[in-house]
Amino acid sequence: MIRRPPRSTLSSSSAASDVYKRQALVVQGVLGLQLCLSHYDRPFVKFDDCRKMSWLAKQALQDKDVVTPDWMDWFHGGLNIHLVHHLFPRLPRCRFREGDRLVQALCKEHGIATQREGFIAASWNVLCHMQKASKYMSWKDLLTNGSLPPAEVEH
Repeated sequence: MIRRPPRSTLSSSSAASDVYKRQALVVQGVLGLQLCLSHYDRPFVKFDDCRKMSWLAKQALQDKDVVTPDWMDWFHGGLNIHLVHHLFPRLPRCRFREGDRLVQALCKEHGIATQREGFIAASWNVLCHMQKASKYMSWKDLLTNGSLPPAEVEH
């Protein structure tokens, strides 16, 4: 006789199941929002250009930090300081602010530009970027060109 694995203790219609699903949606929504704000409107780097850049320069070009007060780090899970997250993935979140000061000083010393925007400005820029990207015929065009056309939409 073939035995089936045990079913979940939460029935699909139970109140506990509903709470779990809602919590999962909230957490996933915040994570998805943060990833969009930190990466979506950043330029693509072509393979040949990528090979000529340092690791720090590549990460600084492809990441954007969202400037928030210290007390809001819990909302973003520390991912608002995204450059530090990419450079030091095992660094505890409670040390991101300290790491950010050191990374910003290093970037300034080597002339590497970093992108930092407030939450509202970052959200607006991602929406504008999505509007520009929607004007392409296909993703193949976007990937072939490596960047978006000149801005046709005023911010």
